[in-house]
Amino acid sequence: MAFLPTPSLPGNPPRRLAATTPRRVAPPGGDPPRRRHSPRPPPPSASAAEPLHEWRRFRAALIAAEAAAAGTPASVSSGGGGGGAHAGGTAAWAHSVPTVEAGGCLVASPAYPWALGRRHLARAVVLVTEVGPDGVRGLIVNHELGRCEAVKGMVGAEFQHNRLYLGGDVSLGTISILHRRSSLLGAGAVEVCPGVFLGGFNASRAAVAAAKAEAAEFRFLRGYMRWSTAAMATELTDGAWRTVAAAPDVLLPPPVGERVRRPGGGGGKHPRRGLWETLIASSASSP
Repeated sequence: MAFLPTPSLPGNPPRRLAATTPRRVAPPGGDPPRRRHSPRPPPPSASAAEPLHEWRRFRAALIAAEAAAAGTPASVSSGGGGGGAHAGGTAAWAHSVPTVEAGGCLVASPAYPWALGRRHLARAVVLVTEVGPDGVRGLIVNHELGRCEAVKGMVGAEFQHNRLYLGGDVSLGTISILHRRSSLLGAGAVEVCPGVFLGGFNASRAAVAAAKAEAAEFRFLRGYMRWSTAAMATELTDGAWRTVAAAPDVLLPPPVGERVRRPGGGGGKHPRRGLWETLIASSASSP
């Protein structure tokens, strides 16, 4: 068993995947007359990552404002804050997005009939880590397998009592680590979406040993998910997935692994609900 190598996430804004891509077709009778255009600006560089994060926050704030204007409550609320070393702020939001994007989520549709052998995807929430020409890659973040005692030799005694999750059905001999420690950037960790980081196991272990972090802040996942571009487009067309963006406090509420509170703080017989239920409700209520 080996740790999954940290993916090489681009600094450019994540590519988006749609089921179909429109093509430009020249009109009958030849090519259209060429028009002069000003030079096209260069593609965004790594410095565009922060504007992209700000756009996501702005998009969430806009949807919340529209919901408030319509007299409907915010789509999701979460207990607990994420201040200090936990980047991304304490705001809890989730809403639908039109395409698959790195840092977004694939949320399994409630009524989709998963075939035998893929039923582990029922009620799954997949955090998308990469979208590119070869397809889509991600980690299921809400299917618990047990405790890390079963893989103690890999994760170390510091993390043996942590929860172990099923990350996917590909390369079950690999383990990934998710967390909210921005201080581990540059120490093997990369930012998947604002405030959520992947990788940096050695630095994570050192931080816990030095009492600079708590073991419960880190989530371990076995295996990962992978789709070809064609397979992902087919499943989207068939209605297998809803595409959602969510705040780090929703995806990995501190301490990592705690359930998200019902909107308004909850109460009643079942005051908390799981991540899948929260994102399904958010995707249904997004304007």
